[in-house]
Amino acid sequence: MFTQRFIITGADLFVYRYMQTNPEKFPPHIIDNIRKYMIKVGHLKENAADRVHEMEEEEEHKRNLTADSLSVQEVPCRR
Repeated sequence: MFTQRFIITGADLFVYRYMQTNPEKFPPHIIDNIRKYMIKVGHLKENAADRVHEMEEEEEHKRNLTADSLSVQEVPCRR
């Protein structure tokens, strides 16, 4: 039905930040490609602090996904 394809030729920092805060909407390799583009055009500086911040956000997202997927079962306690 929707067969239109687009070629993204650029993005700004807002787009990158949106993708970072909504990783469930974008494949990880696309977010990484946009990060590399941001570095290339000078919107981001690739340094340890940026990467640490990104890794912390990824870990938090994983923890949230894990917490959301856990289910609690009531198990009888033997005494």
